[in-house]
Amino acid sequence: MTLQEKAMLHLLDFRNLEDCFEFPPGVTQKGIATGIGAQRKHMPRVLKKLQDKEFVIEKRARVKESSQRMKVYILTWNGISKAQEIKKFVENEEINVREKNGNLIAAKILDVNNYVEGNFTLLEIINHISPEGVFEGISEELEDDEDRKKMPPKHEIYWHTLLQVWKDGRASVEEEEILEELRNILDISDRQHLKMQEKIIKYAFPLRKKLLEIYSAAYEQALKDKQITEDERAILEVLREKLGIGEDELDELESE
Repeated sequence: MTLQEKAMLHLLDFRNLEDCFEFPPGVTQKGIATGIGAQRKHMPRVLKKLQDKEFVIEKRARVKESSQRMKVYILTWNGISKAQEIKKFVENEEINVREKNGNLIAAKILDVNNYVEGNFTLLEIINHISPEGVFEGISEELEDDEDRKKMPPKHEIYWHTLLQVWKDGRASVEEEEILEELRNILDISDRQHLKMQEKIIKYAFPLRKKLLEIYSAAYEQALKDKQITEDERAILEVLREKLGIGEDELDELESE
């Protein structure tokens, strides 16, 4: 499946949100990337193509657990219809499934959960079908700290690298590119990466939110006289760099 098709399947679970005041994180670029098991850097291109086909609309809105307005993506009526068509087709595709007793059995994707331990979403199943067309379940890495202690050395290296990247509450484009190269070198799967990152971000987010609030307070103070002087902008720029706020975030933060 293409990333566009996967994104539509993901957004199908978030339909009928047009009139929401606050949107779930799952409809942001980051949420969509996590949901379909892709890298965030691919999302602008993927979502732009879906917008061009009038399957998706983009808007800025409040997002739960975020201190700023963000871009969110919603399926149009045409998008919902197309996504449902894709879902129906995929669910009726037949693959081989490793049963609980170890035997392989042919089954429609729709019925996979009847033969395996666990209850997997459609996208989880799709993302873990082997090149040979076999689904053998999904091993849950890093469910708790005890699991992390059992990580292979190369995973431990990647874990500590992620900690350093996210210590300021965000990963820059350059850092994401470095992480991708490191994953290739250490043979870290996308799922392993996402599981580690999810745990780290859980603790990094409160700190990140505080940093953004500090900049917002300084910016609001500078705006009290309805304008930003050159001296004030220079001070704000130093503060932005010290807090590790990227230029992409800056526009959204100041617009809010």
